[in-house]
This record gives sequence, structure tokens and C-alpha cells, in this order.
Amino acid sequence: MANLKRFLSIDTFVTYGGNFLKVHHRFPLTLLSSFLATAFIIYSIYNDDDRVFQKLQPSIFNFYLGIPLFLAVEISKKRKWINPIFSYSLAFVILIAYFFFAEPQTVFGENKSFYFRTITLGLIFHLAVSVIPFLKTKGSNGFWQFNKSLFIAILTAFLYSMTLFGGLSLALLAIENLFEVSIPDKSYGYLFVLINLYINTTLFLSHLPSLEEIDQDSSYPKGLKLFTQYVLLPLVGIYLLILLGYETKIILHWNLPKGWVSYLVLASAIFGILAFLLLYPLKNSSSWIRRYNTLYYWILLPLILLMFVAIYVRINQYGVTEPRYYVAILSVLLLFISLYFILSSKDDIRIIPLSLVIIGLISAYGPFSSFEVAKRNQTKRFMELLTKHNLIQHGKLTSSGGISLNARESEVFSSSLEHLSESEPEIMIDLLEGELADKFRTSDLHTRKFLVRTHLDFKETKINQSQSISINRKRSLIENAYSAHYIIEVNTFGKIWKEETNLDEMKVTLKQSKSMNLIVSIEKEELLFDYSSIQEQGSSPETNEVSYRATSKSWKAVLVIDSFYRSSEQDEGSMSGKIYLIKKI
Repeated sequence: MANLKRFLSIDTFVTYGGNFLKVHHRFPLTLLSSFLATAFIIYSIYNDDDRVFQKLQPSIFNFYLGIPLFLAVEISKKRKWINPIFSYSLAFVILIAYFFFAEPQTVFGENKSFYFRTITLGLIFHLAVSVIPFLKTKGSNGFWQFNKSLFIAILTAFLYSMTLFGGLSLALLAIENLFEVSIPDKSYGYLFVLINLYINTTLFLSHLPSLEEIDQDSSYPKGLKLFTQYVLLPLVGIYLLILLGYETKIILHWNLPKGWVSYLVLASAIFGILAFLLLYPLKNSSSWIRRYNTLYYWILLPLILLMFVAIYVRINQYGVTEPRYYVAILSVLLLFISLYFILSSKDDIRIIPLSLVIIGLISAYGPFSSFEVAKRNQTKRFMELLTKHNLIQHGKLTSSGGISLNARESEVFSSSLEHLSESEPEIMIDLLEGELADKFRTSDLHTRKFLVRTHLDFKETKINQSQSISINRKRSLIENAYSAHYIIEVNTFGKIWKEETNLDEMKVTLKQSKSMNLIVSIEKEELLFDYSSIQEQGSSPETNEVSYRATSKSWKAVLVIDSFYRSSEQDEGSMSGKIYLIKKI
């Protein structure tokens, strides 16, 4: 009871109220941006109308960007080398320009570049918060301590916000059920936005120390070292072993790497560099940390080379797209960071956020942005192919009259048509004319591609490295299959797997081996389907029934394959079909 009285006392409310006013006095524009973003989102939830949300989008994202942008200004204003009037003016100019020139919607629907640029700007402004106050300070200790405080404040605010939201949501649910009060479902949406945007921002800022305190701080949390040593570094080690093993396999078999490996290299680099940053103040405190800092970037170099090869293969096959652009530019960034920490004696960790800011600006705006580079590359590939086959007359597409494309040309045509139809539809419309252009303008992506393919009437050669079979089963087989006692649907994905199920009271096990053998075990009997011969069907888009039969003492079975696909000769392929089980009499 005494604790409850203390919690409800005037002094407690004065203390909390004073802290609330103090953080708003310290960061007025940051919290105003957070409050307005919250208000606009809640208003759009209240209206529950897509048209209202579309109108509010520029304002919502503008105030969202204002949170980190004004925070960077307000937290840095006490640095003597920063002119507060200039920095505030620059922030307002950036947000006003964004509001008037950003286009969430185009005549073709959502503007994908708007979201890419908004996310990139958000990351740039958050990085600006971490580095701007320490651009002209000597050494990296203050920079490290400040980012440590940011990291801890983010985790603390997240924990408080999630606990508060969970507790209040449960309270609303209890009121609704116990007192039979009707609470609109939207109330939970209001609560989520309010707590996780405005209140979360307030809690985060309340845990930020001043720059004067940061400059004097030299502490290092013990828990941070334990987290890095026993959580992050083992993850880094696992990723490195997997990637180095995969690289060894590539060298031994002399195969090109899969494009997916780029993402694993990026994940490994993120964890590894994070561990490097977290251990930075202790770099001279123990031998194992010194060894890690010395060896990590050397180990990363061959993996970056693997990443370059993988993304080069993908771009050479399918051209530049925004995601591939980012993988390529991040590969360059990783190479730069690795060489810097290998060759430089300064080891200034501020280079990491600064280089990310520069890369972010280059990738979002200007002639070398991801959108412009992808647009030029895909347009060039597409136009060169059309020109080669004399399909451009007076700047418009003409019918091909059944011209055949080889495997390479089919690849170029499909990838470029996909990208241009989705991301650059105005280019395609300029190539079309009359009714065809009107239909393209008002159609979805699938229909757009179909219209162009039909108009050009290309005869494409299937790519040798892939196989896709669509089965037309004969009616007689279907009729016979209906006499089956049981039907089991099966899907394989080129991996070894095992699955158990029950048919009535019988235990049934399905097991897929790597050599394209499917084994069905019913009690103690086995039915073996070896469907490796399906690869001999070729790359025909349509063929007759593909079925395999098996028998045991008590059972007869038919595996009817509906579809089969493999991406390369090394790929075991994925298969879907049905197993028809007939019990012997």
C-alpha cells in the first residue's frame, strides 16, 4: 500500500511531468515531427479510406523523415563548429523539397522509387545522427560512446514500448469482455501507432545523455562484451565457415556461384563489422580481440570476390535491377572498408557511417542512382534486341512475324520486359501505339507482358540450363486413378527429406533421396519411385502423361507428376504430383 501511495503521489507526477517537459524542451522539433506523423497515421486509420491515405502519404513520410533529421540538428547544435541557423534552415529546405517533389503515386499506380528513396533517406538521416556531432572531434572514443548510448536507448525504448502496448491492449480486452463494452478494433491500431511512434520516440530521447556527458564517458558495459563474444562472434564464425566451404566447393567443381550467396556474404559482413565496432574500445585489451581485428577483414576479401562474381553473373544474365544494384554497390563498399582497415594505421570507425551516407546519397539520387542505372541498362538491352531483329520503325514496335530468339536473347527479352513493364511503363507506352498503348496503360503487370509478347509473336528457344514440364494427363489414367483407395499429394524441392502421415490406422512414411528416388513406406512395405528419367523429357512446355508405377506385397501405386522444374544440371529439381495407392485384393 505504501508503494502504491508513493506511485500516486504528487511528487511522482511532478517528476514524470518535469522529465516529459524537459525532453520536449531539449528536442522540440524532433518530437513535434513524431507527434504529427502519429496524428496523420491515426487519422488515416480512422478514415479507413485508401484515397485519404494516398493524400496523407507525403505528409506522413515527411514528418517521419523529420524525426532523425531534426534530431541530428538538435543534438549537434552545441558544437561550436556547427552553425545552428544554417543547420535548421538546411533541414527545413530538405523536408520542403521532399514534400513538393516526392511522388508516392503515378498514373501507373504506386511509385516504387518513392519508397526506395524514402527508406534510403531515413537510413541516411539516422546515420547522420550517429556521426555529425563527432565529425571534428579527435579520436573515436566519443563517437563510440555516443553510439553505444544510442544502441542502449533504442533497446530500452523498444522494451518499454512493447510492454506498455501489450499491457494496455490486454487492459482494453479485459474491459471489453468483463464489462461487455464494445471497443472498436481500430482502437488497438491507434494505441499501437501512438506508443510505437510518439511515445517510443519520447522514451528514446529521454535516455540520451548530453554531448558533454558523452565526451567525458569512458565506460564499457560488461554485458556488451559478453554479448559480442558469445553471441555475435559465433554467428560470424558459422557464416564464415559456410561461405569458405562453399567457395572451396566452387573452386573444386569450377562452377559459378549462386546469386543467393551475395546475401549471405552481406549478412556475415554485417555481423562481423558490428562485432568489430562493439569491441573497438577493447582492441588493445586482449590478444584474441587483436587477432580478430587483424584477421577478419583479410578473411572477408575472398568472400567479397565471391560476392562480385555472383552479382556479375546475375547482372550479365538478367541486367541491372534496383536490388542487384544495391548488392553491387554494397560489394564495393565492403571492399573499400576491408582495404581501409587492412591498410590504414588510424582505424577510424567513423569511416563506416560516413561511407554509408555517401553510398546512400549516390544510390538514391542523381544519374548514378539505382533507378537511373537500372532504367538505362534494361532499356539498352531491350532496344538492342529489338533493333537487331528490325522491330523498331519510326520509334514504334512492329510485329515480328514469328522471328525466333535463341536462348540468350530469350533471357534478355524476358528480364527486360519484366523490369520495364513494372518499373518503367512509360518507356513501353512510348514504344506502343493506338489501342495497344491504351490497354497497356490500364493493365496489370501480367497482362502488360502478355500484350507485348502477343504483339511481337516471338518464338523463344528454351534456356538449356532450366527445365519446366507441364503435364496433360490422359483421361484413361485419371479414370483408373479414381479407383485408388488413397491419394497422397507430394511436393519435393530437390532436398533430402522425410515426412510421416497416417492413412486410417496405418503409418505411412514418405522419404525423398537426393538421387530423385521417392520411397513410400506403408507399415513394413516399401514402394520405390525412381523418377530421374523425367529429366530426359527435355524442356518441352507440354508433354503427355508422366507417371511411374511401383508395387509391393499388399499395394500397387502410381506416381503421377503434375509439374517438374530444375534450374540447372546440378539441381535435383522440384516436383509436384499425386500418389494413387491401390490395395491388392
